[in-house]
Amino acid sequence: GYTGARFAAGRSDMRTETLRCSGLEYFRIAKGEAAFSLYGKTKPWDHLAGTLLVREAGGVARKWDGSPYRPGDQTGGLITAATEALWQSLRQSIPDNILQKHGISI
Repeated sequence: GYTGARFAAGRSDMRTETLRCSGLEYFRIAKGEAAFSLYGKTKPWDHLAGTLLVREAGGVARKWDGSPYRPGDQTGGLITAATEALWQSLRQSIPDNILQKHGISI
């Protein structure tokens, strides 16, 4: 997602792109064509179907604080990853000031 592309822009260890369409990005993760997505906003019309698709394909979709994504809870951000290890790595890489901006206690 756009947040993920901005997050990784300065990192030399990952190549990122955004389709600016969460539905297609989730489909790519489920198919193994992409490894992760990061979103700062969690509107259900953008994420409900996609998070289910990724989880059914064996991936991980949780909020930045580690809690399950729930469509009625639009606080915090969302990390979707192909594996649990990648989800954990991405979560640890998010700077504290970004987490705090999204209401996540450090």
